[in-house]
Amino acid sequence: MRDFLAKLILTFAKTITAFSSRPRRSDVMARVRNALPAPTLVIDTDQGQLKFRHGHGTSSIATFDQFEPDTVAWISTMPEGSCLWDIGANVGLYSLYAALRPTVRVVAFEPAANSYAALNENIHANAMSDGVTALCLALAKETRLDSLNLAGMGAGSWGNSFGGETNQFDDVIDIKFRQGAIGLAIDDFMAHFAPPRPTHIKIDVDGIEADILQGGKRTLSAPSVMSMIVEIEGNLGSPRNEKILDVMAALGFVARPKASPVLRNVVFDRPV
Repeated sequence: MRDFLAKLILTFAKTITAFSSRPRRSDVMARVRNALPAPTLVIDTDQGQLKFRHGHGTSSIATFDQFEPDTVAWISTMPEGSCLWDIGANVGLYSLYAALRPTVRVVAFEPAANSYAALNENIHANAMSDGVTALCLALAKETRLDSLNLAGMGAGSWGNSFGGETNQFDDVIDIKFRQGAIGLAIDDFMAHFAPPRPTHIKIDVDGIEADILQGGKRTLSAPSVMSMIVEIEGNLGSPRNEKILDVMAALGFVARPKASPVLRNVVFDRPV
């Protein structure tokens, strides 16, 4: 009903401004859109309800418990008082799910401008600004300025790469836009800004996972980082994926076997 009323109001505004000058009409329509409540998609989880701005990554949101069940299960078992770093947070599906537990702190990294805007809208819609801090920056092997090569301009797009032109499948990206971005090595980020230290880390960045890990060797080797979940798709024996597995082993983590070959991620634990 809310979406129908919003469309009705917009149609009415277009009608009454039909003979106005183009600047005047554009100004009125912008004011009307800003005044209307954003349509939302509400999903139920085992921890409670979440709200998302409609149209941003809705395919994965609507199928929340089937899209990445391994990620959901991993988050749900994090101890109380954990700090999750969500690297490649997109529009915030898993950041917000983690933050449904009030003692879990989340730092969400999302460099793509449109996805970052949607991420913040979703944090606001769920009144979670105290539990989730969103940062519009890329993590990388070394601190530098570069371009974030976008495969899509919409919020929730995927297959992007900071400073690279291939995705996680080693396919060349059909680049739609080169967005300027700041990339920080995790160790530099920790040294310069002293953010909350992670106890659990999720990495889903479509291709530069190993680079990010190498840029955080000091931070990620700390015993306080208890587990990580890293998107590793395709053949585990590919050069790209073997590099990720080698770096994780050097950091002191042990990979769990995938419960199913169709799962997108590998969970790593630090032996106790």
